[in-house]
Amino acid sequence: IDDLDYSRQIVEYGSPESFMSLWAGGFGTGKTRLAVAASKGITETTSEQILYFNGEDPEQRFRQILGHDVDPLLFKIISATFFPIQKIMDFVYEVRPRLVVIDSIQMIAEFSKGERGLKTALMSLQQLKSDPASGRPHIILISQLNKQGKVKGSNLLPHLVDAVVNVKALPNRKHHFVFEIDKKNRAGETPRSAIFKHHNGTVVGV
Repeated sequence: IDDLDYSRQIVEYGSPESFMSLWAGGFGTGKTRLAVAASKGITETTSEQILYFNGEDPEQRFRQILGHDVDPLLFKIISATFFPIQKIMDFVYEVRPRLVVIDSIQMIAEFSKGERGLKTALMSLQQLKSDPASGRPHIILISQLNKQGKVKGSNLLPHLVDAVVNVKALPNRKHHFVFEIDKKNRAGETPRSAIFKHHNGTVVGV
C-alpha cells in the first residue's frame, strides 16, 4: 500500500477472497475509519456489496463517520451491541458480500463465553469464508487491545486468522497512524506497512 489511492490498493492486495484478517489497535487509532474507507473503496471500484457489523459506535455517530457518499444498496450496515455468530452468518449468506467487517469482535455474543465460545465463533467464520454459498468473502475482525497492549480475548485469536494487522498511533506525528502486517500473513510477503493520517473526518494515505 504505497500510494495515495490506498482504497484501490487494499482492494487489490489486502482483501483476497476466502480470507480472514484481524485488525488490532488501541482506542481511537483509526481502525474503524480505515475499515470504512476501504469498504467504500471496494463499493466504488468493484460495485460489490459490503456488510458492516457496527458494534462500537452509536448508529448516528457511525453514520457521521460513514458520510453521505455511499450507496446504501452496496454498503449495508447492521448496528447492534451483541450478535450471536449464527445470526451474523445468516446475514452473510443472505447478502453474499465481497467484504464483511465485524467492528468489533467483542460484539460477537460467544466472545463473552470464554475461550471455548471464541473458538466456536472463529471456526464458524472460517467455514463461512470458504463456502461458495456465502460468496467466499474477506472477513475483517476489528479488536481493541487490553491494558498489556495485546489483543483482547484468547491467545488463540491471532492463530485462527490468516493475517494479523497492527494499527498503531505514530509517536510525535499528530493524527497519524501506521497499518502494519508484521509476521502472520498467509496472503503474501511480510512485513508490509503504510502510514495514514486523519483528515476531514476520514483517513488518507501519506
